[in-house]
Amino acid sequence: MLTPRTKLAVAQTGGLVYATGGYYSGILSSAEVFNSINNSWASIADMPVARQSHSAVGGDWRLYVLGGHCS
Repeated sequence: MLTPRTKLAVAQTGGLVYATGGYYSGILSSAEVFNSINNSWASIADMPVARQSHSAVGGDWRLYVLGGHCS
């Protein structure tokens, strides 16, 4: 990943793996995507709310992030 993080959520959809939020010197709103075809990570749009210890699930090219700790 591009950003070190713990307490993150990871989910797969559409052949891509997403890492969202977590904790690194504060709660993160950032998200990243891993493409296994070119073996690379890329930053994507931040989540509207920073969160850690949350869950994520993917399906039909959509990613859903649920719950967690926001402050």
